[in-house]
Amino acid sequence: MPGQILFFIVAAISVIAALGVIFNRNVVHSALFLLLNFGTLAVFYFMLNAQFLGVAQILVYAGAIVVLFLFVVMLLGADLGEPVDSWLNGRNLLLIALGLVLLTVVGTAVFENTIFGATSETTPDSC
Repeated sequence: MPGQILFFIVAAISVIAALGVIFNRNVVHSALFLLLNFGTLAVFYFMLNAQFLGVAQILVYAGAIVVLFLFVVMLLGADLGEPVDSWLNGRNLLLIALGLVLLTVVGTAVFENTIFGATSETTPDSC
């Protein structure tokens, strides 16, 4: 039971950090939210008793990739890029619709157990 509570707390932090990466207008803040998201992923690995993957996640992604990303952003200047007034345009609406279709197909496949394949009459039972 305490493991489930910890999982849901870390999952909520992970989802909020992912949304912070996507919807934040400041590039540096987005990189810091990405760092938080990588940290929560490492906690998930530790909870699954995969300590090597958790440490590799922290060292490789959080320690190297995000720091390199922040270095490049600071070197080039965080004000680069064109300003966007609204993210709600035709292309993004199409991408949202396609994402929902993909989510529906994957959800249906998971809940209908079509991923594992159908059982057959010719498959021998275990002896």
